[in-house]
Amino acid sequence: MKLPVNVRFHPEDETPLSFASRLARAMAFPSVASLLGESTVRAVVRGDAGALRLISEWSGVPTGHLRRFAVPTSKLAGEWKLGDAVFRKEMRVAGRFRFCPNCIADDLENGVGRPEARPYQRASWLTQAVTACTRHNIVLCEMGNGAPTSDVARFVAEGWHRKHLSTTRSQDGELEVDAYIQSRIAGNRTASFIDRQEVHVLLVLFEFLGSLVQKHLPSLSIQGKGVRACGFTFAKEGESTIASLVREAIRLHRPAPKSISTFFGPSVRCFTRNAHVPAYAEVIEILHEAVGRSAAVGPGDSFIEPFRSRHLHSIQSASIEYGLTEDRVRKLLERHSVITKSNASPHRVWFSAEDAMPVLEAARNYMNTVEVAATLGTNIQRIGSFIRRGLLKSVTMTADGVRPYFQVSPDDLDDFRRRLFERSEKVVGDHGLVPLNVACQRKSL
Repeated sequence: MKLPVNVRFHPEDETPLSFASRLARAMAFPSVASLLGESTVRAVVRGDAGALRLISEWSGVPTGHLRRFAVPTSKLAGEWKLGDAVFRKEMRVAGRFRFCPNCIADDLENGVGRPEARPYQRASWLTQAVTACTRHNIVLCEMGNGAPTSDVARFVAEGWHRKHLSTTRSQDGELEVDAYIQSRIAGNRTASFIDRQEVHVLLVLFEFLGSLVQKHLPSLSIQGKGVRACGFTFAKEGESTIASLVREAIRLHRPAPKSISTFFGPSVRCFTRNAHVPAYAEVIEILHEAVGRSAAVGPGDSFIEPFRSRHLHSIQSASIEYGLTEDRVRKLLERHSVITKSNASPHRVWFSAEDAMPVLEAARNYMNTVEVAATLGTNIQRIGSFIRRGLLKSVTMTADGVRPYFQVSPDDLDDFRRRLFERSEKVVGDHGLVPLNVACQRKSL
């Protein structure tokens, strides 16, 4: 049965509880709870069918319109839905009433019906992701401390809207982000990259990109835009721009593999916590792939997820993988023109893992004269003499007129030692001999 006194519903952005609150005030009830009861109030917020059917019968507004901006119980922990947008739980407004005082003033002046029943709660006021009123260009106000947080008509009737009037202007960049989030709440969505992502994923991505640009790519910073607005600007351009920002930051700063997550800032922790959540999959794949192809990382390293392959090596990582000293890796790669000569530290000299593989694989199977000398317990001059006389087989290497250097395979070294001792007779017993240090200590000397 339709109520004798009614109010105008705003299907474009009004929440169902806001409408119920205004109905209660129009019928001279002191609060929405006195009309519906506390349990039914909660049911209206969730958009439960029975509660909305009751409101629909009283007002004549279809339940589908009422349900549009309800906040149903989420099936996924930590998430909640408002209109067509999905947010993380930390984006909810708890224990406070958010509003634009100019919107309420406009409703009071231009609305119809009882004045206290004219102002309505916009859906975008329910999430902290929207920071400002995009119509009046001012930061939204918040009221707690005893204010009725779930009853807009009572809030206005008691004059709470006059106790805190915002005069803070919002930055144009932030307004652009707020307008985008409002459009997503309203269900405006295309096939573009950012429209494919859930809003809560985008909010993390905006922070990630904005922080990346401002900390590591200051030449790309946009004047007058904060971190979130800056990230939004680049995210709108799509996957290729996002990947190029990551690559450029790595190219300029060459972060060490173990600190690469720290290099990209605290947003990485959020991506890591949600690596198993399907909504994050596309964004994480873009970032992970860009880092994996641009930094000297590989198996054993991690950025959001562990790396399973390697595209770039550093002298440091190649030394570990191939079991060669860092100095030897550097000299080998310089001789083969894989890298150019520099004084950069080993962890900052990067090169293609594929290009270096044949050089380092070959070196892994050979020993240089220093290593051979250490194995035989002699010096490199003696080893050079063995090689020049043909006693010890080697591979002679030269590079651009530089003096030759030698490499010996383990098999040739074993053959040399076999030939060196094959005609020696094995001595059994010590024949009364003692070590030299013992002999020197004897008094007879």
